[in-house]
Amino acid sequence: MVLIVVLRGSDQFTSTARQAASIQLVLPDDLQKLSAYSQMSTSTATIVSSIFGAFLYTLLPFQLFILFELVTEVFTAITTSILDFRFNKQNDTELIKDTIEDAEKRSLVLFKEGVTYIRNQKYLLFGMIVAVGINFISGIFSVGLPILVLQVFNLSNLHFGFAEAINGFGYVFGGLLLKQKLNIKNPILYSWKSALKLGVILIGIGLSISIGGVVGEMILYLLLFFTGILFVTINVPITVWLQKQLPPILLGRVFSVLGTIGLATAPIGVLLFGFIFNLNTDNLNLLTMWTFILTGIMVILLNYLLLKIANLPLKEAKIYSVEKNLK
Repeated sequence: MVLIVVLRGSDQFTSTARQAASIQLVLPDDLQKLSAYSQMSTSTATIVSSIFGAFLYTLLPFQLFILFELVTEVFTAITTSILDFRFNKQNDTELIKDTIEDAEKRSLVLFKEGVTYIRNQKYLLFGMIVAVGINFISGIFSVGLPILVLQVFNLSNLHFGFAEAINGFGYVFGGLLLKQKLNIKNPILYSWKSALKLGVILIGIGLSISIGGVVGEMILYLLLFFTGILFVTINVPITVWLQKQLPPILLGRVFSVLGTIGLATAPIGVLLFGFIFNLNTDNLNLLTMWTFILTGIMVILLNYLLLKIANLPLKEAKIYSVEKNLK
């Protein structure tokens, strides 16, 4: 459990820097394509690792997996170092001035500026809450999926690898779907609707347990595929919208805040669902079923409640000027 929390937390560090730097790597019109391709690449790696990981787990000692992890991390660091982060320069004078100012400030001050900016941006705050909430809920898959496949359905490690691969295919398909949609007209609304659909999927996963057998297993695989699609259609539109709308001088600060919140919520979600799934019970199937069903209901209700409280026309989502925020 501790290892899962540490790994989820470390992923947020690189994710924050990568998202903030995207606008410097490609032209603005290509941001959505970049996000889609990035998601597809990540998903392809997930598929390959799920299939071969489950197979090799029965053949190789665990130490070799650690060595392989070290090699891939070194390769990633080398690849990142050769990227041109100044391909699409964003107002050099302003960026240089901002860099000098940032060097003179403590990171805590910059973090507070990011928090203040987000707080004054209603649509940005709304999108952030939706994304962070889903990030928190994702813990149910990190902890619950192995229990669901291996203990509830009593399947093998190969079946678990196949389940993760199916989920990865969903991510790939979601990336292809967004690649075809060159410009989503209402990205915040699009992501919000996808979050509602994810709630329905969670309820469906819970109900698949009550069905059981081969039919329940097939339903589970199908729902995991759609889960991958929905995670892409929730996160990518919001991320691309932020990269296009935010002033370049604020990209790092805002994504730093989002990344920090993600660092907190993702491990907390893992710990919470880890605690729930480890409750002493005589009926693990019933516990797992109702955990997924109630989580799905909560996702739907909280998203509707959030929209009701915010009272925002999501079709008109925009970022207000910096000057307006500073008043």
